[in-house]
Amino acid sequence: MPPRWPRGSPEALEISKGLRFEAPAIDKPAAEFVYHYRMDARGGLGGAMTLNLQPMAFLSRRLDIGFHAAFGTGPAELNGFIGYQHFASTWAVPYVRMMLGGIPAAPPGMGFNYGGELGLKLCLGPIGHLEFAAGSSRASPLHASVGLGLNAIFLLLLGLH
Repeated sequence: MPPRWPRGSPEALEISKGLRFEAPAIDKPAAEFVYHYRMDARGGLGGAMTLNLQPMAFLSRRLDIGFHAAFGTGPAELNGFIGYQHFASTWAVPYVRMMLGGIPAAPPGMGFNYGGELGLKLCLGPIGHLEFAAGSSRASPLHASVGLGLNAIFLLLLGLH
């Protein structure tokens, strides 16, 4: 039988603090695939795809890393990113990301890309989320996007059929 600490004891408070930190992220996927519709400041339409890795080991899914590819609103860009997510509730997750990568079609020596993104995920539990974001990068100076993210497990299962 596990030890029982009296209510309000330092041990019980520490355990409850840890559970409150982890609880909003428990049912979220460790890997997501997101497709975004993007619009740049000039009204040009395009898209982007993101593979987002966010395991519980990264501060209970608060830190995320991944790959981001954008196309259609200017030169194509391929980026890696690192970001931070704040679980405001079990369904609302604002985030910020820093991206570094390349512009494959750029002339030699001009292909370095950097940028950032600020967004909000509206979570659908373990299934996925809706995502709204605004960002800027060297390849696409100002853009807004709306995306649908799916748990990567569902995509793997679809691929097996």
